[in-house]
Amino acid sequence: MSLGQNIRLRRYEAGLTQRELAERIDVTQAALNMFENDRRQPAFSTGLRIAEVLGCRPEDLYEIPIDKNRRKDG
Repeated sequence: MSLGQNIRLRRYEAGLTQRELAERIDVTQAALNMFENDRRQPAFSTGLRIAEVLGCRPEDLYEIPIDKNRRKDG
């Protein structure tokens, strides 16, 4: 799934409207609509706020693959 699809799905699961989520993350509803339709990428700090409000990790939204077999340095 794309970032926008993940935001929309998690927003639905949280029971929030676009307007409610936009207000909580301090962006316009139009901006959130563009994020959800993959027409614009949120700034990293906005992505962090979206994840916080939706109760998930940023990597859940961005689908960052985590290699559990990756060697740890140090």
